[in-house]
Amino acid sequence: MYPFHYKVSLRFSHPKMDPHEITTALGLSPKRSWMVGEPKTTPTGQRLEGINRKTYWTANFGGEKLRFSEQTDLTKLLSDLTIQLRPAKDFMRTFVKSGGEIKIFIGLFCPKNSGVEIPWELLKRFATLRIGVDFDYYPGEPWST
Repeated sequence: MYPFHYKVSLRFSHPKMDPHEITTALGLSPKRSWMVGEPKTTPTGQRLEGINRKTYWTANFGGEKLRFSEQTDLTKLLSDLTIQLRPAKDFMRTFVKSGGEIKIFIGLFCPKNSGVEIPWELLKRFATLRIGVDFDYYPGEPWST
């Protein structure tokens, strides 16, 4: 398989929870967050039409820049994320039970045929934490490194 670039973010959405509760429970600062019912805004704070229909919270994991598979193993990074989130397991289960959704988003930038294997043990840890996994594949060279 050919090497690839990737980016990972953790995403929470909820019908009513305050995003500050997520920040407090995880001990992580969001890259971006908003509260249900507040006016919609762009990432720079410019007002948009409408209001937010759900609370949203997201943080990059592994930094802002794209990572390279030959330098930082994606599976290792994902494993580290589950270890870091383990203390918040009860919060995450309650979050999902109350109508929330938690996802790990993985953007893969692959110039040629490539692949990622996620071992069942790691998938089990995601399931225990109630985290879904979203992959987006972007063919060709990465647009930003």
